[in-house]
Amino acid sequence: MAKNFGKTWWGSEWLQSLQHIDYENRIPRGARYARNGYVRSVSIDHGAISAKVDGSRPTPYRVAVKVKAFADKEKEALIDDILEHPSSGKDWCCKWCWR
Repeated sequence: MAKNFGKTWWGSEWLQSLQHIDYENRIPRGARYARNGYVRSVSIDHGAISAKVDGSRPTPYRVAVKVKAFADKEKEALIDDILEHPSSGKDWCCKWCWR
């Protein structure tokens, strides 16, 4: 499923990481809604991705994924990690994305 939506390495890794913490099976359901054209009004703003979705309710409902911003020290540590180990992107992506 992630391969259908993640068009870049980063996108693919992001979706695979989300699947590891998806205990309510929402990722496959969201992908089904997207494939069927039920996702509307997608917006990205200050660490949040939100959209309106046409589901089983009479009116569209709003969904959101929020991401906490890195503190300055975390940014520095992440950059150092990337510079020290540029070829192990998957390892530092998982380490830093789900801190």
